[in-house]
Amino acid sequence: MPPNRKYTPLALQQLREDERQRCRTLYYDALFPIPEISRITSFSESQIKSAVKAKDAKPAPRSGRPPVLEEDLLYALELFVTASKVHRFITYLKVSMEFMDGIYGLYTIRSSLRRLGFRRRFARRKLPITEDIRMLRLEWAELHANWTMKQWEQILWTDETWVNDVTHRQQYCTRRVGEEYHPDCVDDKPRKKQGWMFWGSFSGATGKGPGVFWEKEWGTIRSQTYRKHIVPLINEWIQYYHREDSENLRLMQDGASAHGAKATQEELASRRIKVITWPPNSPDLNPIETVWN
Repeated sequence: MPPNRKYTPLALQQLREDERQRCRTLYYDALFPIPEISRITSFSESQIKSAVKAKDAKPAPRSGRPPVLEEDLLYALELFVTASKVHRFITYLKVSMEFMDGIYGLYTIRSSLRRLGFRRRFARRKLPITEDIRMLRLEWAELHANWTMKQWEQILWTDETWVNDVTHRQQYCTRRVGEEYHPDCVDDKPRKKQGWMFWGSFSGATGKGPGVFWEKEWGTIRSQTYRKHIVPLINEWIQYYHREDSENLRLMQDGASAHGAKATQEELASRRIKVITWPPNSPDLNPIETVWN
């Protein structure tokens, strides 16, 4: 059964004229009782009663309004919605206000777009990962598939997020199934971050870890500034926790240039901070993303 398509059970459907005639023939000519006709045909008794009590086999006209938009207007609506990225992301209400000067209402627009196969769906945040990255992600997952809860609790998960006036909610777009990676349906992240960067951390063993707002005067986030302002926080937290427990926390950080720089790696090694490997382009594997969302 195709997805998103309503299915009406047989017992609730209106019988066709030939089906109604069959019921009438079995009832009036063969003299079968209604329960027996129901067993033979799989029609409900109420459907059969309706057929045999009617003047003839012709079904009564169905109620309900016909579609407001004819085929030419449906085509025009499809062109409007798919004309640009902006039109993909505006709401049905906005479409109803802008399409054909607003003469069609919200519910007419929504039902018409559904007839065309469109729905309001979550917009993807980035383009699909490459095959090489997919293999690295799979390799990482298989390597950690049998980790114990204790091992996962020893990871200090870290990440940065931006506090600004740009919406952080999941965005919706109007698209068909299979169009999730159409360029007009992808929710592009801002190319230049604006606002205040917050670096945070947590682990299963310690709960909330250290966090800090990145001050403007510190400049951009690069290896030198990361080693000066973030690495000491990580080191102090791990050392403090090490005095309370026999096992050290292990650091998780993504593949940002400030993290992967040779100087940063040497700094972490000199402080005896163990870093777990991390596949590229994999924020969805980091549980701290749930906190940001």
